[in-house]
Amino acid sequence: MGIGDQSLKEFINYLNNIHPTLKFTYKSSSSRTEFPDVDVIRKDNGLETDLFVKETDTHQYLHSTSCHTYHTKSGIPYGEVLRIRRIVFEEASFT
Repeated sequence: MGIGDQSLKEFINYLNNIHPTLKFTYKSSSSRTEFPDVDVIRKDNGLETDLFVKETDTHQYLHSTSCHTYHTKSGIPYGEVLRIRRIVFEEASFT
C-alpha cells in the first residue's frame, strides 16, 4: 500500500466520522475504476469502458400505463440504449 492509499483511507475515515448515518465506501484496484455509469478497465493495449451498475440498482423505470405522455415513455428506452451505446467499448456486445 502506497502513501496515496493511506491518505485516501484516512480521508474516507474522516468523512465517515462527520455524520453518524452518512457513510462513504471505496474500492481500490490497479486494473479498474468505477464511476457513476462507467467502469474503466485497464488492458494491455490501453483503456476500455463498460457500463457500471450498482448492486442496489433495481432497474425500475416509468410504467407503461402511467399518465405520462407517449414521448416521455418512449424516450426512456431510447435514452437508455443511447447511454449504453456511448459507454460500452466492446463492439461485440451489440451484435
